[in-house]
Order: sequence, then C-alpha cells, then structure tokens
Amino acid sequence: MKIILVEDEPKTREGIINIIQKHTDHQILAVAENGEEGILAVEKEQPDLIISDIRMPGMSGLEMLQKIREKGYDTGAMFLSGYSEFEYAQQALKLHAMDYVLKPVDVENFLEVLENMENKLQEKKSEQISPEQLLWAYVNGRQENRAYLRERLENKLGINDRIQISLLYIYSGRMTKEAVNEMIYDTRQCLDAQCIQDYYIIPLSQEDAYAVLLADTERNTFLKWVLENRALPSLLENTDFICSYGTARGIGTLPDVLKELKELLVYGFHLEKGRIIDRELAQTIVFEKKEYPGQMEMSMQKEIWKQDKEKIRRIGEQFIHEIIESRMHPDEIREYTIRFSAGILKAGMEKNQVEEDSRYIMTSMLRSYTARQLTYQFQKILKAAFCDFRKVEVTENDLVLKVIAFIREHYARDISLSEAAELCGVSAEYLSRLFQQETGAKFTAFLQNFRISIAKRMLLDDKKKVYEVAEAVGYHDQKYFVSVFKKLCGVTPSEFRKEKGI
Repeated sequence: MKIILVEDEPKTREGIINIIQKHTDHQILAVAENGEEGILAVEKEQPDLIISDIRMPGMSGLEMLQKIREKGYDTGAMFLSGYSEFEYAQQALKLHAMDYVLKPVDVENFLEVLENMENKLQEKKSEQISPEQLLWAYVNGRQENRAYLRERLENKLGINDRIQISLLYIYSGRMTKEAVNEMIYDTRQCLDAQCIQDYYIIPLSQEDAYAVLLADTERNTFLKWVLENRALPSLLENTDFICSYGTARGIGTLPDVLKELKELLVYGFHLEKGRIIDRELAQTIVFEKKEYPGQMEMSMQKEIWKQDKEKIRRIGEQFIHEIIESRMHPDEIREYTIRFSAGILKAGMEKNQVEEDSRYIMTSMLRSYTARQLTYQFQKILKAAFCDFRKVEVTENDLVLKVIAFIREHYARDISLSEAAELCGVSAEYLSRLFQQETGAKFTAFLQNFRISIAKRMLLDDKKKVYEVAEAVGYHDQKYFVSVFKKLCGVTPSEFRKEKGI
C-alpha cells in the first residue's frame, strides 16, 4: 500500500516509520506533522491509506479526514488513539475510517491492524472493478493471488464448481495491442448480434490472443455451432485468425483449460477458414513425417538459372501440394518452406540482386499460423522467380502497397502511421493491424529497417559524413541514428565502413 503518515509526536512518528519499513513492503509517500499538511499530502500523493493521530495541535485528525472526504477522496484511514480518546475513535469510524490502534503502539497489534486494512482495501477495490478485470488478473496474475481472486470471481459471477463454462480461445497472430483491441471490439459486436449473453472477454498477456468466457452453458448444446456458423464468420471478414473451444467446471480450472486450448491451436494449421478446433476434432488429426525435398530444391534452382517459367511454376505447385498442404507438423512445414524459399532466393542472388523486402516475406512465413497464410507468402517468392528478383513484393494488398510506396518516397522526413492512415482513408488501428498482417512487421519497424537499408548503401560513398547520411534517411539526431544502426546491423556506421574497407 501507499501510505501517508500524519503525526505530531516525533518519537511516535519515527517508531511507526521504523515498523512499516522493517516489517512490511508498504511505501510511505509522505510524512506530515499536522492536519493541514496531511490534506496537502493527500491531494498531491493520492495514497491508499492515511495513518493519523486523532488529536493534534490546530486541526485534529478527525477534522482533517472530514475535509478530505468533502474533497471527494475515499482514501482508507487508520487512526492512532489514546485510551482516553475512545469517543473520538467512535466518531472516526462514522467518517469511514477503517480501524484504529491504541497508543502506545504495540508492534504485533499494529501490524495485524495494518494487514486487516490492506485486505479491506483490496476487497473494496475488487468490488469496484469489472468481472473482466478480475478475470484478467486471475488468468494473467501471480499464482499466489489466485485463491483470493477465485473467491471474488465466484461471488461476483455466481459460478461454482458445478457450473459449466465454455471458452473460446482466439489467436490473431503477431498484432499490435491496438489491433487486438479492435478485434475484441468486433468480437463483442458479433456476439451481441447473435444475442449471446453472459460472456466475458479476457486479453491474454504476451500471447497475441484473447479468450471469450461464456457462463452456465451446459444446457446450450448448440453453442459451438452458433459461434462457428453465425458469430465468427462476420469477424473473419476483417481479419484472419484461428480459434479453439472447450469447456470447464468452475473458475478453478480456467488457467489449465486455457493452456490446453492454446496447445490445440497447432491443429488449426490444416483446417479451412472459420473452423473451431476442439479436443474431439484434434484427435482426428495425425501428423506425418516427410524428408526435406532436397532434390526438388535443386530442380527449382536449375530452372531459375534457365528461367524456364513453366517448370518453375510446376515445381512451386508441387511443393505447395506435397509440403505446405501435407499433414506434417506445422513447425516442420514452416521450416521446410523457409529453407526451400532461401534456396530460391540464393539462385536469384546468383542471377540478380534480391531486394531487402524478401526478408519481410521470410519473417511472415515464420509467423504464418495457417496453410493459407504460408502459401500466400510462398507464392510471393515464386512470383519473384518468374520475374525480376529486384521486384520482390512484400504484399499484393493495394492499401499496404500504397503505404510502402509512401515510405519509399518520404522516408527522408518525419512520417508516421497516422499520416499514412490518413493518406489511405482508414483508421491508424486498422492500418496497423493490416500492415503487420501483410508484411510481418510493424509500421515503425518496417520504416526503421528501410531507412537503415538506404543508409548502408549511402555509407559506401566515402565522401558522405555520417551525420549527412543520418539526415538523408530521416534521422535528425546523429546519436539516435548510430544507436538504431548498431541495433539492426550489430556495428556502428563507422565500423560498417571499416568492414567494407572504406
């Protein structure tokens, strides 16, 4: 807790500070010697708790608390009271002070009252927060806090161990927080449109995913069908995702069930768009083993050198059919596809110069969580094999191509995602989601990499100073430019030149 201490007696003041610092993790934000100072400290620090003497020269602790309440602060209060001040203590309780401690202060009693105060304040806070906030804390928080949060949730939601809850785990890929929030908003719209009630949405920390909890669903035997055929299709119009479904009994099993649902997502790689994975469906999928198609890669490289477009197309389709669309484990499929694509790019480099953009395609392959997405990225590499490897396109989406063209034209000045979104006539949140989905990189990361790519070429000209190169690629602070360059390249611009013999 964050505490303010208001006490006019130096010995008592020092004693309480010593007890709190020695025996607890609570933080003393400020110390005041009278009521007037106490009010100012509360206004400035907004603590969780005030510990105050009841009787002090000038404004008493009771008068101070009265004025604090009049100002709208509902801060917890604990008073220090002598035996002869019992009536004052009773008045303090009427002002919603939560407890009082008799003087002289006994250490064990003081710590016990302080612990009770902390529990009361936690209960008060939990009553004010929404069920979804409590669920978020329960799922994403520390193990040691779960027993307390579980009890609060069971009381708030009316769910016990006999009540069935259904869970939908939605994985949206590597997206920005803003984009995930927009998806959550769209999910609410879809569920509300189907008159689905008693649901709670829980963002899952560091997983680019969120869960939908539906309470008391045992009698609704068609729920999964309604979600799959009515609610989710409209959500899929705006973005791609995979999701899994399961049930649990009570709140206690929630973390374990969510873990199981996350593990089920791997089976969604091979399913058609919009299918919901559950345990029953996953049991029908058996992963197969295949050797890497090394001979096919050699044949592809040979045709690239000869530029036989028909054979390049045929081998590419063969790879999609035999590897990407196979029943291999998704991790192996991604590994083989990246390896095969690297072979294509290697052949292209011997024939020509591959542009920086191909790196984003490879990153997107690594992040592809469905066969559809991986095929889409692989076909970009194939398209380059048909044409000129200097024209590898990160995406075929017109909106994203427009943003990339905007970056290429204006990288030398200060540009932002908001400006790009305004140019395209869409919201920054939507563009952020679409851009990362298509390129595998956030707008700022793509811009940063593009600028450094240009800077590397410019640094090969020994007539240009480092600060001139920085200015030319949109960095007006040379130190920041050097920092970004080293982060991305592993060396400073000067070291880069030395490596190149300049």
